Amino acid sequence: MAEHARTAGGRGRRIATVAPTALGTVLVVAVSVRHAIVFFTGGVRVEFWPYQGHHRDMVLITVGMVTALAGLLTPAEPPRATRSPSRPAAVVALVVLTAALIVDVSKTATLGFVLPGMREEYGLSTQYAGLLPIAGLTGTVLGSLLWGALVDRLGVRRTLLLSTLGFIATSICGSMPTFTGNLVMCWLMGLAVGGLMPVVFSALTTLVSPSRVPAVGSLIAGVATAGGYLVASQSAALFVPAYGWRSLWLVGAFTGALVLLVLPLVPSTCDVAARSSSPEEAPSSLTGHQQHRRHAFYGFMAGLMALGVLTWVPTVLRSSGLTGGAGERLLAAQSWVSLPVAVILALVLRHSSPQRCARVLAAGAGSALVLFGLVILSGQQGWVLVLSLTATVLFSNAMVASVVPMSSVHYARRVQGRGLGQVAGASKLGGLTGPLALATLVTAPSGFFAVSVVVGSGTVLAGAVMSPRRSPTSGTVKPP
Repeated sequence: MAEHARTAGGRGRRIATVAPTALGTVLVVAVSVRHAIVFFTGGVRVEFWPYQGHHRDMVLITVGMVTALAGLLTPAEPPRATRSPSRPAAVVALVVLTAALIVDVSKTATLGFVLPGMREEYGLSTQYAGLLPIAGLTGTVLGSLLWGALVDRLGVRRTLLLSTLGFIATSICGSMPTFTGNLVMCWLMGLAVGGLMPVVFSALTTLVSPSRVPAVGSLIAGVATAGGYLVASQSAALFVPAYGWRSLWLVGAFTGALVLLVLPLVPSTCDVAARSSSPEEAPSSLTGHQQHRRHAFYGFMAGLMALGVLTWVPTVLRSSGLTGGAGERLLAAQSWVSLPVAVILALVLRHSSPQRCARVLAAGAGSALVLFGLVILSGQQGWVLVLSLTATVLFSNAMVASVVPMSSVHYARRVQGRGLGQVAGASKLGGLTGPLALATLVTAPSGFFAVSVVVGSGTVLAGAVMSPRRSPTSGTVKPP
Protein backbone atom coordinates (compact mmCIF):
# COMPACT_ATOMS: atom_id res chain seq x y z
CA MET A 1 0.00 0.00 0.00
CA ALA A 2 2.77 2.38 0.98
CA GLU A 3 4.69 1.43 -2.15
CA HIS A 4 1.63 2.15 -4.28
CA ALA A 5 1.23 5.56 -2.62
CA ARG A 6 4.87 6.41 -3.31
CA THR A 7 4.49 5.35 -6.94
CA ALA A 8 1.35 7.46 -7.33
CA GLY A 9 3.05 10.40 -5.66
CA GLY A 10 6.04 10.12 -8.01
CA ARG A 11 3.74 9.94 -11.02
CA GLY A 12 1.88 13.01 -9.79
CA ARG A 13 5.12 14.97 -9.40
CA ARG A 14 6.19 14.02 -12.91
CA ILE A 15 2.87 15.19 -14.35
CA ALA A 16 3.05 18.42 -12.35
CA THR A 17 6.50 19.01 -13.83
CA VAL A 18 6.16 17.80 -17.41
CA ALA A 19 2.71 19.19 -18.28
CA PRO A 20 3.27 22.89 -17.49
CA THR A 21 6.87 22.75 -18.71
CA ALA A 22 5.83 21.30 -22.07
CA LEU A 23 2.89 23.70 -22.42
CA GLY A 24 5.00 26.75 -21.56
CA THR A 25 7.84 25.64 -23.84
CA VAL A 26 5.54 25.14 -26.83
CA LEU A 27 3.88 28.51 -26.25
CA VAL A 28 7.16 30.44 -25.95
CA VAL A 29 8.80 28.78 -28.97
CA ALA A 30 5.72 28.91 -31.22
CA VAL A 31 4.95 32.57 -30.57
CA SER A 32 8.59 33.72 -30.75
CA VAL A 33 9.33 31.83 -33.98
CA ARG A 34 6.08 32.99 -35.57
CA HIS A 35 6.87 36.58 -34.60
CA ALA A 36 10.29 36.31 -36.26
CA ILE A 37 8.86 34.62 -39.37
CA VAL A 38 6.38 37.49 -39.83
CA PHE A 39 9.28 39.93 -39.75
CA PHE A 40 11.52 38.06 -42.18
CA THR A 41 8.86 36.98 -44.69
CA GLY A 42 6.47 39.90 -44.58
CA GLY A 43 8.74 42.45 -46.25
CA VAL A 44 8.09 44.77 -43.31
CA ARG A 45 10.08 47.99 -43.26
CA VAL A 46 11.44 49.41 -40.01
CA GLU A 47 8.95 52.28 -39.87
CA PHE A 48 6.03 49.83 -39.78
CA TRP A 49 7.29 48.02 -36.68
CA PRO A 50 6.08 46.91 -34.24
CA TYR A 51 3.28 45.22 -36.13
CA GLN A 52 -0.20 44.99 -34.67
CA GLY A 53 0.30 41.70 -32.85
CA HIS A 54 3.41 42.78 -30.94
CA HIS A 55 1.78 43.37 -27.54
CA ARG A 56 -0.36 40.25 -27.83
CA ASP A 57 2.74 38.16 -28.54
CA MET A 58 4.57 39.66 -25.57
CA VAL A 59 1.69 38.69 -23.27
CA LEU A 60 1.61 35.14 -24.66
CA ILE A 61 5.39 34.74 -24.28
CA THR A 62 5.19 35.99 -20.69
CA VAL A 63 2.42 33.50 -19.91
CA GLY A 64 4.49 30.72 -21.49
CA MET A 65 7.58 31.61 -19.46
CA VAL A 66 5.63 31.71 -16.19
CA THR A 67 3.94 28.38 -16.98
CA ALA A 68 7.24 26.69 -17.85
CA LEU A 69 8.87 28.16 -14.74
CA ALA A 70 6.09 26.76 -12.55
CA GLY A 71 6.73 23.30 -13.94
CA LEU A 72 10.52 23.47 -13.74
CA LEU A 73 10.44 24.70 -10.13
CA THR A 74 8.25 21.79 -9.02
CA PRO A 75 10.29 19.64 -6.62
CA ALA A 76 11.79 16.70 -8.48
CA GLU A 77 12.23 13.14 -7.33
CA PRO A 78 15.56 12.39 -5.61
CA PRO A 79 18.22 11.70 -8.25
CA ARG A 80 18.90 8.05 -8.94
CA ALA A 81 22.33 6.70 -9.66
CA THR A 82 22.84 5.96 -13.33
CA ARG A 83 25.68 4.65 -15.41
CA SER A 84 28.14 7.15 -16.78
CA PRO A 85 27.43 8.00 -20.42
CA SER A 86 29.44 6.25 -23.09
CA ARG A 87 32.29 8.13 -24.71
CA PRO A 88 30.28 8.92 -27.89
CA ALA A 89 27.34 10.14 -25.78
CA ALA A 90 29.65 12.35 -23.72
CA VAL A 91 31.19 13.81 -26.88
CA VAL A 92 27.73 14.57 -28.29
CA ALA A 93 26.74 16.24 -25.02
CA LEU A 94 29.91 18.36 -25.10
CA VAL A 95 29.07 19.47 -28.65
CA VAL A 96 25.57 20.47 -27.52
CA LEU A 97 26.95 22.42 -24.56
CA THR A 98 29.48 24.15 -26.82
CA ALA A 99 26.67 25.13 -29.18
CA ALA A 100 24.77 26.63 -26.25
CA LEU A 101 27.82 28.70 -25.29
CA ILE A 102 28.25 29.85 -28.90
CA VAL A 103 24.68 31.15 -28.82
CA ASP A 104 25.45 32.86 -25.49
CA VAL A 105 28.55 34.63 -26.85
CA SER A 106 26.88 35.52 -30.16
CA LYS A 107 24.04 37.35 -28.43
CA THR A 108 26.46 39.46 -26.38
CA ALA A 109 28.65 40.11 -29.43
CA THR A 110 25.59 41.28 -31.37
CA LEU A 111 25.37 44.39 -29.17
CA GLY A 112 28.10 46.11 -31.15
CA PHE A 113 26.37 45.39 -34.46
CA VAL A 114 22.94 46.70 -33.48
CA LEU A 115 24.13 50.00 -32.00
CA PRO A 116 24.74 51.90 -35.29
CA GLY A 117 21.27 51.19 -36.69
CA MET A 118 19.60 51.72 -33.33
CA ARG A 119 21.32 55.08 -32.87
CA GLU A 120 20.17 56.18 -36.32
CA GLU A 121 16.56 55.08 -35.86
CA TYR A 122 16.10 56.53 -32.39
CA GLY A 123 18.38 59.54 -32.87
CA LEU A 124 20.59 58.66 -29.89
CA SER A 125 23.86 60.21 -28.78
CA THR A 126 26.89 57.95 -28.35
CA GLN A 127 26.75 58.26 -24.57
CA TYR A 128 23.02 57.48 -24.36
CA ALA A 129 23.32 54.54 -26.75
CA GLY A 130 26.06 53.17 -24.48
CA LEU A 131 23.34 52.30 -21.96
CA LEU A 132 22.42 49.30 -24.13
CA PRO A 133 25.62 47.25 -23.58
CA ILE A 134 25.61 48.36 -19.93
CA ALA A 135 22.08 46.96 -19.52
CA GLY A 136 23.03 43.71 -21.27
CA LEU A 137 26.24 43.18 -19.32
CA THR A 138 24.52 44.01 -16.02
CA GLY A 139 22.01 41.30 -16.84
CA THR A 140 24.79 38.78 -17.53
CA VAL A 141 26.40 39.50 -14.14
CA LEU A 142 23.13 38.89 -12.31
CA GLY A 143 22.35 35.94 -14.58
CA SER A 144 25.60 34.21 -13.62
CA LEU A 145 24.70 34.48 -9.94
CA LEU A 146 21.07 33.44 -10.45
CA TRP A 147 21.62 30.45 -12.74
CA GLY A 148 24.64 29.30 -10.76
CA ALA A 149 22.43 28.97 -7.68
CA LEU A 150 19.58 27.40 -9.67
CA VAL A 151 21.74 24.66 -11.18
CA ASP A 152 22.54 23.38 -7.66
CA ARG A 153 18.83 23.20 -6.90
CA LEU A 154 17.24 22.19 -10.20
CA GLY A 155 20.03 20.28 -11.94
CA VAL A 156 21.77 20.95 -15.22
CA ARG A 157 19.06 19.98 -17.69
CA ARG A 158 16.19 21.92 -16.10
CA THR A 159 18.34 25.03 -15.72
CA LEU A 160 19.66 24.75 -19.26
CA LEU A 161 16.10 24.45 -20.58
CA LEU A 162 14.94 27.48 -18.61
CA SER A 163 17.89 29.58 -19.75
CA THR A 164 17.30 28.61 -23.39
CA LEU A 165 13.62 29.51 -23.14
CA GLY A 166 14.61 32.90 -21.74
CA PHE A 167 16.97 33.38 -24.67
CA ILE A 168 14.21 32.55 -27.18
CA ALA A 169 11.62 34.72 -25.41
CA THR A 170 13.82 37.83 -25.32
CA SER A 171 14.36 37.69 -29.09
CA ILE A 172 11.15 39.70 -29.30
CA CYS A 173 13.14 42.73 -28.18
CA GLY A 174 13.82 43.16 -31.90
CA SER A 175 10.36 44.64 -32.29
CA MET A 176 10.31 46.92 -29.25
CA PRO A 177 9.06 50.36 -30.34
CA THR A 178 11.15 52.44 -27.92
CA PHE A 179 14.77 52.54 -26.81
CA THR A 180 13.67 52.25 -23.17
CA GLY A 181 11.88 49.03 -24.04
CA ASN A 182 15.04 47.75 -25.69
CA LEU A 183 17.03 48.51 -22.54
CA VAL A 184 14.63 46.47 -20.42
CA MET A 185 14.58 43.57 -22.86
CA CYS A 186 18.36 43.66 -23.29
CA TRP A 187 18.74 43.40 -19.52
CA LEU A 188 16.37 40.40 -19.49
CA MET A 189 18.30 38.85 -22.39
CA GLY A 190 21.55 39.19 -20.43
CA LEU A 191 19.82 37.66 -17.41
CA ALA A 192 18.76 34.68 -19.54
CA VAL A 193 22.07 33.92 -21.27
CA GLY A 194 24.46 35.06 -18.55
CA GLY A 195 24.13 31.85 -16.60
CA LEU A 196 25.03 29.44 -19.38
CA MET A 197 28.68 29.44 -18.36
CA PRO A 198 28.19 27.97 -14.83
CA VAL A 199 25.53 25.58 -16.12
CA VAL A 200 27.73 24.26 -18.92
CA PHE A 201 30.76 23.76 -16.72
CA SER A 202 28.73 22.13 -13.97
CA ALA A 203 27.74 19.57 -16.62
CA LEU A 204 31.30 19.35 -17.95
CA THR A 205 32.66 18.06 -14.64
CA THR A 206 30.34 15.05 -14.92
CA LEU A 207 31.22 14.23 -18.52
CA VAL A 208 35.02 14.13 -18.38
CA SER A 209 37.53 13.11 -15.74
CA PRO A 210 38.54 15.84 -13.23
CA SER A 211 42.09 15.99 -14.55
CA ARG A 212 40.80 16.87 -18.04
CA VAL A 213 38.20 19.46 -17.03
CA PRO A 214 40.51 22.54 -17.27
CA ALA A 215 41.87 21.49 -20.68
CA VAL A 216 38.53 20.49 -22.23
CA GLY A 217 36.78 23.47 -20.64
CA SER A 218 39.31 25.97 -21.98
CA LEU A 219 38.96 24.47 -25.45
CA ILE A 220 35.16 24.73 -25.26
CA ALA A 221 35.36 28.32 -24.04
CA GLY A 222 37.82 29.23 -26.80
CA VAL A 223 35.72 27.60 -29.52
CA ALA A 224 32.57 29.24 -28.14
CA THR A 225 34.20 32.67 -28.09
CA ALA A 226 35.45 32.39 -31.66
CA GLY A 227 32.22 30.78 -32.87
CA GLY A 228 30.03 33.33 -31.12
CA TYR A 229 31.77 36.28 -32.73
CA LEU A 230 31.66 34.48 -36.08
CA VAL A 231 27.88 33.90 -35.78
CA ALA A 232 27.32 37.53 -34.77
CA SER A 233 29.44 39.00 -37.56
CA GLN A 234 28.04 36.71 -40.24
CA SER A 235 24.47 37.36 -39.10
CA ALA A 236 25.15 41.10 -39.33
CA ALA A 237 26.58 40.74 -42.84
CA LEU A 238 23.68 38.53 -43.97
CA PHE A 239 20.65 40.22 -42.42
CA VAL A 240 21.38 43.86 -41.57
CA PRO A 241 21.64 45.17 -45.16
CA ALA A 242 18.23 43.73 -46.06
CA TYR A 243 16.32 43.76 -42.77
CA GLY A 244 18.04 46.28 -40.50
CA TRP A 245 19.38 45.98 -36.96
CA ARG A 246 16.17 44.47 -35.56
CA SER A 247 16.84 41.26 -37.45
CA LEU A 248 19.85 40.50 -35.23
CA TRP A 249 17.60 40.23 -32.19
CA LEU A 250 14.74 38.38 -33.90
CA VAL A 251 17.02 35.73 -35.41
CA GLY A 252 17.62 34.57 -31.83
CA ALA A 253 14.25 32.83 -31.94
CA PHE A 254 15.62 30.42 -34.56
CA THR A 255 19.07 29.84 -33.03
CA GLY A 256 17.55 29.34 -29.59
CA ALA A 257 15.01 26.87 -31.00
CA LEU A 258 17.83 24.87 -32.61
CA VAL A 259 19.63 24.63 -29.26
CA LEU A 260 16.36 23.57 -27.62
CA LEU A 261 15.99 20.68 -30.07
CA VAL A 262 19.32 19.13 -29.09
CA LEU A 263 19.07 19.63 -25.32
CA PRO A 264 17.70 16.06 -24.80
CA LEU A 265 21.16 14.83 -25.85
CA VAL A 266 22.55 16.07 -22.52
CA PRO A 267 22.46 12.89 -20.36
CA SER A 268 20.65 12.60 -17.02
CA THR A 269 24.01 11.77 -15.42
CA CYS A 270 24.72 15.49 -15.31
CA ASP A 271 21.74 16.01 -12.99
CA VAL A 272 22.55 13.05 -10.77
CA ALA A 273 26.13 14.14 -10.21
CA ALA A 274 25.39 17.83 -9.88
CA ARG A 275 22.58 17.42 -7.34
CA SER A 276 24.08 14.70 -5.16
CA SER A 277 26.79 15.16 -2.61
CA SER A 278 28.15 13.56 0.48
CA PRO A 279 28.75 15.20 3.87
CA GLU A 280 32.49 14.73 3.61
CA GLU A 281 32.57 17.16 0.69
CA ALA A 282 31.94 20.10 3.02
CA PRO A 283 35.21 22.00 3.37
CA SER A 284 36.74 24.07 6.09
CA SER A 285 34.78 27.32 5.77
CA LEU A 286 37.81 29.58 6.23
CA THR A 287 39.99 27.80 3.68
CA GLY A 288 37.11 27.36 1.25
CA HIS A 289 36.02 30.98 1.41
CA GLN A 290 39.56 32.27 1.03
CA GLN A 291 40.14 30.11 -2.04
CA HIS A 292 36.78 31.12 -3.50
CA ARG A 293 37.67 34.80 -3.13
CA ARG A 294 40.95 34.17 -4.95
CA HIS A 295 39.14 32.61 -7.88
CA ALA A 296 36.62 35.47 -7.95
CA PHE A 297 39.43 38.06 -7.87
CA TYR A 298 41.20 36.25 -10.71
CA GLY A 299 37.95 36.22 -12.70
CA PHE A 300 37.38 39.93 -12.06
CA MET A 301 40.85 40.85 -13.31
CA ALA A 302 40.43 38.59 -16.36
CA GLY A 303 37.19 40.39 -17.26
CA LEU A 304 38.73 43.79 -16.54
CA MET A 305 41.59 42.97 -18.90
CA ALA A 306 39.74 41.31 -21.77
CA LEU A 307 36.44 43.20 -21.71
CA GLY A 308 37.30 46.38 -19.82
CA VAL A 309 40.68 47.73 -20.82
CA LEU A 310 40.72 46.29 -24.34
CA THR A 311 37.39 48.01 -25.07
CA TRP A 312 39.32 51.26 -25.24
CA VAL A 313 42.18 49.98 -27.39
CA PRO A 314 40.68 51.26 -30.68
CA THR A 315 40.39 54.74 -29.14
CA VAL A 316 43.94 54.54 -27.82
CA LEU A 317 45.29 53.40 -31.19
CA ARG A 318 43.65 56.33 -32.91
CA SER A 319 45.08 58.74 -30.36
CA SER A 320 48.53 57.29 -31.01
CA GLY A 321 48.33 58.16 -34.70
CA LEU A 322 46.82 55.06 -36.33
CA THR A 323 44.07 56.46 -38.56
CA GLY A 324 42.15 55.41 -41.63
CA GLY A 325 41.00 52.15 -40.08
CA ALA A 326 44.54 50.86 -39.46
CA GLY A 327 43.81 50.26 -35.77
CA GLU A 328 40.61 48.36 -36.52
CA ARG A 329 42.40 46.20 -39.10
CA LEU A 330 45.14 45.47 -36.59
CA LEU A 331 42.61 44.37 -33.98
CA ALA A 332 40.71 42.28 -36.53
CA ALA A 333 43.92 40.42 -37.33
CA GLN A 334 44.24 39.40 -33.67
CA SER A 335 40.90 37.54 -33.74
CA TRP A 336 42.15 35.08 -36.36
CA VAL A 337 44.57 33.55 -33.87
CA SER A 338 42.07 33.17 -31.00
CA LEU A 339 41.07 29.61 -31.92
CA PRO A 340 44.63 28.26 -32.34
CA VAL A 341 45.49 29.84 -29.00
CA ALA A 342 42.53 28.04 -27.40
CA VAL A 343 43.83 24.72 -28.74
CA ILE A 344 47.35 25.44 -27.47
CA LEU A 345 45.97 26.45 -24.06
CA ALA A 346 44.00 23.20 -23.85
CA LEU A 347 47.13 21.18 -24.62
CA VAL A 348 49.12 23.06 -22.00
CA LEU A 349 46.43 22.57 -19.37
CA ARG A 350 46.33 18.87 -20.23
CA HIS A 351 49.94 18.52 -19.04
CA SER A 352 50.22 21.27 -16.44
CA SER A 353 48.40 22.22 -13.23
CA PRO A 354 45.63 24.85 -13.51
CA GLN A 355 47.26 26.97 -10.80
CA ARG A 356 50.59 27.16 -12.58
CA CYS A 357 48.83 27.98 -15.84
CA ALA A 358 46.78 30.70 -14.11
CA ARG A 359 49.94 32.33 -12.76
CA VAL A 360 51.65 32.22 -16.17
CA LEU A 361 48.63 33.66 -17.98
CA ALA A 362 48.16 36.44 -15.42
CA ALA A 363 51.85 37.33 -15.42
CA GLY A 364 51.90 37.36 -19.23
CA ALA A 365 48.72 39.44 -19.53
CA GLY A 366 49.79 41.98 -16.91
CA SER A 367 53.32 42.36 -18.29
CA ALA A 368 52.08 42.63 -21.88
CA LEU A 369 49.59 45.35 -20.91
CA VAL A 370 52.27 47.41 -19.17
CA LEU A 371 54.55 47.02 -22.21
CA PHE A 372 51.70 48.04 -24.52
CA GLY A 373 51.01 51.10 -22.37
CA LEU A 374 54.69 52.05 -22.50
CA VAL A 375 54.72 51.70 -26.30
CA ILE A 376 51.65 53.94 -26.58
CA LEU A 377 53.22 56.50 -24.22
CA SER A 378 56.47 56.60 -26.23
CA GLY A 379 54.57 56.96 -29.52
CA GLN A 380 56.31 54.00 -31.16
CA GLN A 381 54.66 52.12 -34.01
CA GLY A 382 55.62 49.25 -36.28
CA TRP A 383 56.50 45.78 -35.03
CA VAL A 384 56.88 46.86 -31.38
CA LEU A 385 53.27 48.06 -31.30
CA VAL A 386 52.01 44.95 -33.10
CA LEU A 387 53.92 42.59 -30.82
CA SER A 388 52.85 44.24 -27.56
CA LEU A 389 49.21 44.50 -28.66
CA THR A 390 49.13 40.88 -29.87
CA ALA A 391 50.57 39.63 -26.59
CA THR A 392 48.06 41.67 -24.58
CA VAL A 393 45.07 40.44 -26.59
CA LEU A 394 46.12 36.78 -26.60
CA PHE A 395 47.03 36.55 -22.92
CA SER A 396 43.86 38.44 -21.91
CA ASN A 397 41.59 36.24 -24.02
CA ALA A 398 43.32 33.12 -22.68
CA MET A 399 42.71 34.34 -19.12
CA VAL A 400 39.01 34.98 -19.62
CA ALA A 401 38.56 31.69 -21.54
CA SER A 402 40.22 29.63 -18.83
CA VAL A 403 39.03 31.21 -15.58
CA VAL A 404 35.81 29.19 -15.17
CA PRO A 405 37.24 25.87 -16.46
CA MET A 406 40.22 26.15 -14.12
CA SER A 407 37.92 26.95 -11.19
CA SER A 408 35.39 24.21 -11.93
CA VAL A 409 37.42 21.40 -10.32
CA HIS A 410 37.72 23.27 -7.02
CA TYR A 411 34.11 23.19 -5.84
CA ALA A 412 32.12 20.55 -3.98
CA ARG A 413 29.34 19.10 -6.14
CA ARG A 414 26.51 20.51 -4.05
CA VAL A 415 27.75 24.12 -4.37
CA GLN A 416 29.53 23.90 -7.71
CA GLY A 417 26.94 25.86 -9.69
CA ARG A 418 26.85 28.66 -7.13
CA GLY A 419 30.63 28.85 -6.98
CA LEU A 420 31.10 28.89 -10.74
CA GLY A 421 28.26 31.39 -11.11
CA GLN A 422 30.01 33.79 -8.74
CA VAL A 423 33.35 33.40 -10.53
CA ALA A 424 31.70 33.95 -13.94
CA GLY A 425 29.78 36.90 -12.52
CA ALA A 426 33.01 38.41 -11.19
CA SER A 427 34.53 38.08 -14.67
CA LYS A 428 31.59 39.85 -16.29
CA LEU A 429 31.57 42.47 -13.55
CA GLY A 430 35.16 43.30 -14.46
CA GLY A 431 34.11 43.69 -18.08
CA LEU A 432 31.21 45.93 -17.05
CA THR A 433 33.04 48.24 -14.65
CA GLY A 434 36.18 48.59 -16.78
CA PRO A 435 34.78 50.80 -19.55
CA LEU A 436 32.83 52.92 -17.07
CA ALA A 437 35.64 53.44 -14.56
CA LEU A 438 38.37 54.02 -17.14
CA ALA A 439 36.46 56.22 -19.60
CA THR A 440 38.00 59.48 -18.38
CA LEU A 441 41.53 58.07 -18.03
CA VAL A 442 42.36 56.33 -21.30
CA THR A 443 41.69 59.16 -23.76
CA ALA A 444 45.34 60.23 -23.63
CA PRO A 445 48.51 58.08 -23.93
CA SER A 446 49.68 59.11 -20.45
CA GLY A 447 46.33 58.12 -18.94
CA PHE A 448 46.35 54.76 -20.69
CA PHE A 449 49.87 54.09 -19.44
CA ALA A 450 48.78 54.81 -15.86
CA VAL A 451 45.83 52.46 -16.31
CA SER A 452 48.05 49.75 -17.80
CA VAL A 453 50.40 49.88 -14.81
CA VAL A 454 47.59 49.66 -12.23
CA VAL A 455 45.53 46.99 -14.02
CA GLY A 456 48.64 45.06 -15.11
CA SER A 457 49.95 44.93 -11.54
CA GLY A 458 46.57 43.80 -10.24
CA THR A 459 46.43 41.07 -12.88
CA VAL A 460 49.86 39.73 -11.93
CA LEU A 461 48.78 39.78 -8.26
CA ALA A 462 45.59 37.84 -9.11
CA GLY A 463 47.70 35.09 -10.64
CA ALA A 464 50.19 35.08 -7.78
CA VAL A 465 47.55 34.46 -5.09
CA MET A 466 46.11 31.39 -6.82
CA SER A 467 46.90 28.58 -4.41
CA PRO A 468 49.42 26.02 -5.67
CA ARG A 469 48.06 23.35 -3.36
CA ARG A 470 45.19 21.51 -4.97
CA SER A 471 44.21 17.94 -5.57
CA PRO A 472 42.31 17.68 -8.84
CA THR A 473 39.90 15.07 -7.56
CA SER A 474 38.61 16.54 -4.32
CA GLY A 475 36.04 19.32 -4.35
CA THR A 476 37.02 21.44 -1.39
CA VAL A 477 36.07 25.01 -2.06
CA LYS A 478 32.79 26.38 -0.80
CA PRO A 479 31.55 29.83 -1.80
CA PRO A 480 30.39 32.10 1.02
